[in-house]
Amino acid sequence: MAKQEIEWTRINPDVLPKAAKTAYERMLSAKQAFEAATTAEMRKAKTIPQGKQVKYSYKFGGISIGFVDPTALGDDGSGGSALFS
Repeated sequence: MAKQEIEWTRINPDVLPKAAKTAYERMLSAKQAFEAATTAEMRKAKTIPQGKQVKYSYKFGGISIGFVDPTALGDDGSGGSALFS
């Protein structure tokens, strides 16, 4: 089977139908709560390297974390452009 390249398109959440926008907002809230709880547990367990910040990545149903120097991040704190801006 040949590998197919996917062309990704950014979506402005403000143009989503009401039910989809509400679901998107709930997803963002759940994501923020997950990251806050996970980061708090890592701080409690002292697994975050000194002077580093935790960053999360979600691709294809997986979760990855990385530790970055906060001074190396972009102006918005993301280290790059946000997926939905």
